[in-house]
Amino acid sequence: MDIVSNLQDKYGINNPIFIDEIRLMFNNYSKIRVAQLIQESIASGKLARFENGIYYIPSKTIFGISTLSTIKVIEKKYIKKDEEVYGFYSGISFINNIGLTTQVPNTYEIMTNKESTRVRKVKTKNQELVLRKSRVKITKDNYITLQFLEFINSTCIEFLLNNKEKISKYYFNNVDKNQVIKYMTEYPSKTIKNLYSLELL
Repeated sequence: MDIVSNLQDKYGINNPIFIDEIRLMFNNYSKIRVAQLIQESIASGKLARFENGIYYIPSKTIFGISTLSTIKVIEKKYIKKDEEVYGFYSGISFINNIGLTTQVPNTYEIMTNKESTRVRKVKTKNQELVLRKSRVKITKDNYITLQFLEFINSTCIEFLLNNKEKISKYYFNNVDKNQVIKYMTEYPSKTIKNLYSLELL
């Protein structure tokens, strides 16, 4: 049986496919049989393994078989899948995204519903990650506000005040003010103090 055509219809080419998704799609087969089908597909070159439990359908390039983007894997595991959002980048990644630094992080910091501990370091391929459990359940409707509040909480006041104009512009253009009021109590008093110092409250 060729499982790849079914997987390609749902997940496309060069996108991460997790073992649980394959098992769910072919739940009329045993785990052993699914593992056999995966191995057969890899042997034929129709399927490739990114790392244990993560696969993708490769394309052929002038350099050979394509490789899967590590960022795609990280984002599907910890940040979002289709329309569902369950995480966001924090730390230097976020500061870079809003134009307050050109520094590129060696380690990505991610706040996610997929982490149950306060903080944990992991690796995906050779990319180091710092995962943190979110204070509030992250959704597609509130992640921008929560990402901003985490930034305000984790950043020193000197940096915030030195970049007050850009931060204020981002805040007023992107952040839901009613959500800020709603979630403020979930954050340390430092967060509220910093918001007042920036004249955002």
